[in-house]
Amino acid sequence: MGKYIHAADDILLQRRDRDGAEVSVIGGRWRLIEGLGPTVRGQLHRAEGVEDGQVAKLELWEACHVASPGRLAQVEREARIVSRLRHARCLSLLDFGVHDGRPFLVWEDEAGKRLAEELGTPELTVTRSAAIALQVVEGVRHLHAHGVIHREVVADNVLLVSTIAGESVKLGPPRVGATGAGKTDHRGDLYAAGLLLQEMCARRAPPSGVLDRLIRRATAPSSASRFQSADEMLAAFQGLVGEPARPKPSPITPRMRRAVIAGGMVVGGLSLVSLAVIGLRSTPAPAPVPAPKVAEIAPALPPPPPPPRLAPPPVPVVAPVPAPPPPTPAVSPPQSEEIEIWALLEKGNLDAVAARIGRLVARNPEAAWPRFARGEFYFQRFWRRDCVEDWELALTREPPLRHDPRFTARLCLMLDDKWEGGGVQRLLDLLGAEAAPILRQCVASAKTPRLRDLASRALARVGG
Repeated sequence: MGKYIHAADDILLQRRDRDGAEVSVIGGRWRLIEGLGPTVRGQLHRAEGVEDGQVAKLELWEACHVASPGRLAQVEREARIVSRLRHARCLSLLDFGVHDGRPFLVWEDEAGKRLAEELGTPELTVTRSAAIALQVVEGVRHLHAHGVIHREVVADNVLLVSTIAGESVKLGPPRVGATGAGKTDHRGDLYAAGLLLQEMCARRAPPSGVLDRLIRRATAPSSASRFQSADEMLAAFQGLVGEPARPKPSPITPRMRRAVIAGGMVVGGLSLVSLAVIGLRSTPAPAPVPAPKVAEIAPALPPPPPPPRLAPPPVPVVAPVPAPPPPTPAVSPPQSEEIEIWALLEKGNLDAVAARIGRLVARNPEAAWPRFARGEFYFQRFWRRDCVEDWELALTREPPLRHDPRFTARLCLMLDDKWEGGGVQRLLDLLGAEAAPILRQCVASAKTPRLRDLASRALARVGG
């Protein structure tokens, strides 16, 4: 690693790497790699974790921005809230702290292109613009649900990431520790999202009537006429966005071409037989001859005399027939689907699970295991609060799930400091006396002294 040159005048904590070159280490945890330019409050750098080598982007503030009383405490408080949030549409705040009186924020380093670079290009169609805006509002909704206002929903702070499933959108860092005379509520983010969609569609053909009405409402001069919540704005997007772009197919090799030709010959032969069968089945049957009317068969006859009155016959006594035994229940579709979804979760195939888990919970709103499986999905996505909420509901509906080894293993990892505030204590309170043996397992199976200490402290809190 070569020598790192910092753009500011002050000198950071200096250490030497194996080659003897000086490097800058922030907070004892992040080694600066290169400068990425100035920001509103300081400098942006690419950094890597000293312990794990994780690459991230570190914003180091100038001390003048936290000089007023209580300002540094405000920044730390807001950063702590943002650091607990994990969502597919938002960049994650990995770490924060104070170095020599200067705050630093460490953000996820996602490879992608900024939306500002796509504005005005032929590739930014109206349909694609609507899909991007929809994902932006999804990220805004997640932040608002946890009491965070973004304040930086602009094209230069929206990242377009190419994935196997198509294009994914991520909101860049929100404005932490915002100051100023004006107060901004959550509706300001929705107004900014409307302006963003208007900017993307500005140089295109006029959008559809529905999309045009959506833009007009989102950017209305009166705040009372705009969308009042992200849920309301997302509902207006329904029917506007089609399926995401699919990846390009891989090239066909000669071997694949021969297999396709051979398969086509077989299918062609089967098709001829199928057509013959269809032809036989499709031969129209002769039309039925209508039955002649009664008047055409015989003349009308006088009505028959009434039958003589007879005593009613005795009612026979019938012995009750025993009910047949119930059939042996077969494996229901939800059970088979449960096996498939857990197999996908164990493989970490979250994209495949994401397409099914929502429909699964909607079809089985009272069942416990779909919530339990979605909790695991949220756990692997690092959406901590959502994970805890689903697991809490699943354990309430089906208490034996607390003995599931998958839940026990996850609970041990959730004791980490990064899960504080995510509702882990709610799970421990729900487990009651059964939390103690689980926490003792966590102490015994902890892979690091830090996790062992956290599990021991949690065990002491529950009285174990």
